Amino acid sequence: MGKADVFLCSEDIQKLFAKYMGNKPILFDPLLKTERIFRQKNPQLSPKESKRLLEEKSGKDIQKIHDALSSGRNVAFLEYGDPTIYGSWIYWRKEFQDVIEIVPGISAFNAGNAAIAKHIGCLAYCPHCASDAEIQRSYVQSGRLRMETPLPSLSA
Repeated sequence: MGKADVFLCSEDIQKLFAKYMGNKPILFDPLLKTERIFRQKNPQLSPKESKRLLEEKSGKDIQKIHDALSSGRNVAFLEYGDPTIYGSWIYWRKEFQDVIEIVPGISAFNAGNAAIAKHIGCLAYCPHCASDAEIQRSYVQSGRLRMETPLPSLSA
């Protein structure tokens, strides 16, 4: 983020990372270009008109990125979670494939796991981590297992 001159990010990401972003400008909020959010904000538009306006907006947004890059500015797209798995930047991948650099942070899977402070890995076949009774109790308490028959012994 320190190398960025301008950002693409949603309003909530901007709020979360404001102290790291400093006073650097936001080019636009990429989520406002997604069909679902655009339709929510513009329910009076027909699907055909929504599509036309979204395509127009997308073209303008792409031009903003090109303008920033051609003026020598570094553009950072702050994304939720893992951008290569479910990132909204995918719409621009082909347009900017020669200049994209993905800088990974902590993955959404790990961040979610840390946020809920629960182990979500498979304990069922990890005899070094817990006893059979501890494994069964953990699964029953988490709601991931309904005990109808006991789990097989792991020591056999």
